[in-house]
Amino acid sequence: MRYAMILCVCATIAPGFAGGLKSGDIPAQVMSTFKTACQKAEDVHWKTKGENFKVNYECNDADMSMIIDPDGNLLEKVTDIKSTGLPAGTVEVLSTRYPGFKIRESEKVERNGTIEYEVDLAKKAEVILNASGNLIRESVENDADENEREDDDHE
Repeated sequence: MRYAMILCVCATIAPGFAGGLKSGDIPAQVMSTFKTACQKAEDVHWKTKGENFKVNYECNDADMSMIIDPDGNLLEKVTDIKSTGLPAGTVEVLSTRYPGFKIRESEKVERNGTIEYEVDLAKKAEVILNASGNLIRESVENDADENEREDDDHE
């Protein structure tokens, strides 16, 4: 009996933790902002992020995401880009400051009227720069950080 009750409680609360929302759950002003940004979006997945709405999708063969507030204001737009799409200033800083590092992943982040480029380097570093190559933030992991992350992944 106790197991049946636990199973019933889990079945009741689990959908709330899935985080997925259906298009009908999205306010009209939020949906309008999204559709204006990309009319040919595919593989669309919505979830809440605090009081805001986050949508992950594909548009023009690029993986993208947006965070939109309940009033329909676009707070952040992230586009996965190839390393060849990085501005020359960022590439120059990366090659000078991180010689031998290979770019594993790069994103164009548009937030608060600014554009930043988030670059994940193969030798455990993440760098955020603006289009001119000015360093905004960097995070370089050491081997202990990597081991902790691997342990976290297995819990």
